[in-house]
Amino acid sequence: MKTFTGIVLVFFVCISSAQADEQAVSFGGYVKGFAFENLTSPWDFQRAGSRLQITASGGDGDPASFFGSVDFELDSRLLQDGVGLERGHGFDIWPVEMYLNLSFESFDITVGQQFIFWGRTTWVNPTDVLTGWDFSNMASEIEDYRLAPIAARLNWYLTDDLKLDIVWLPVFKPNRIPGMPPESLGNLDIVESRESLPAQNPENSEIGIRLSHSVSSWAFDWALCAYKGFERFPTVQLSPVFTQGQQGPEMQGMRWDSSYHRMWMVGGDFAKAMGSVLLRGEFAYKASDDMAGNNPIIQNPRMEYVLGISYLFTQEIELGLQYIGKWLFNYSREEEITAKQSMGYPDTFAEKQADHQASLFCKLKLTDDLGAQLLGIYDASYSDFFILGFLWWQLADSVKAYLGAVAFGGSEDSTPFARQRSSSQAFLEIKVSY
Repeated sequence: MKTFTGIVLVFFVCISSAQADEQAVSFGGYVKGFAFENLTSPWDFQRAGSRLQITASGGDGDPASFFGSVDFELDSRLLQDGVGLERGHGFDIWPVEMYLNLSFESFDITVGQQFIFWGRTTWVNPTDVLTGWDFSNMASEIEDYRLAPIAARLNWYLTDDLKLDIVWLPVFKPNRIPGMPPESLGNLDIVESRESLPAQNPENSEIGIRLSHSVSSWAFDWALCAYKGFERFPTVQLSPVFTQGQQGPEMQGMRWDSSYHRMWMVGGDFAKAMGSVLLRGEFAYKASDDMAGNNPIIQNPRMEYVLGISYLFTQEIELGLQYIGKWLFNYSREEEITAKQSMGYPDTFAEKQADHQASLFCKLKLTDDLGAQLLGIYDASYSDFFILGFLWWQLADSVKAYLGAVAFGGSEDSTPFARQRSSSQAFLEIKVSY
């Protein structure tokens, strides 16, 4: 809450300063209504609500400018008993982005809450480690499912084609995952839970650096990057909870402790255009707190890689295919399962050492007012899948409607995508911009 208040205060100081200097301050935003329906039994209505977004920007960039975007949302999920009551009984306010930018001849400095995306492949980016995901809110717009971090960012333009990007994140922001913690695992109830975030101190701040180069004569772009910080997915420790009964200690269920371990990453990406064809690739080696692979609940060191091709049939039709892979080092799946069983874990799922996926991306503009997007990922290693698709319809100059769905599935309920089956949902959104 202190961080949110500080960001808002700085934002309004920027607006006041711009107005005092008689610089133009532009306001805009949108009003959106939304409804979500579950796509799994019992096919119940999930949530409905509305959102007001207010944006403000100002400054002439010589050298200072600012941008801010704040959402005010009423969501029926926040009205449920015991859910979100500390957040205002159904009403929530949060900054989407809010930052100050200083531009100079050879570098820019941006400070505040901002989206920072690394990588060039579609949707799955091994080097995109700075901006978290909100898996509980998958919908049509990137601000719905990505979480902008608070950061200080330096973009240093070494030459016209060579840029150095240095990012410092003082506050760790993890991914949001629906159903975490669950009510039960197997036949054991989760009766206690606790989340331990990294302490906010200089030692735990995140640092990233990226060197990117655009070779226009070859229509070729490449980048190399490095990062020191934390995994955005939690490590979960389960332990039994006992109470004293008449016959002695009685097990009541399990305690769910989630924490976030350190991660170091080096990686790179490239893109090569050949007429209407675009080749893209990306890779990242990620080191973890369990380099020897001895702890079954901490991520092993791993290599993640993506290779894709997309074809632009016309300006209105684009189709892309990707291979997505992962390899775990110092890893034995059998030993992981055995270790979890010896620790009394009711869920003994363990990753395979090699993971192979394929993705399909399609973007269509059927008319000036009607279009569609589709993303699908199939994991051949686990025979499960993820699909996100939607139609958009420009009803008027400032009115746009989205109708879409998110689906998870697979042959076994324990695999990564299939275990999110209950998050499958259809959605309808109507957005009025101003």
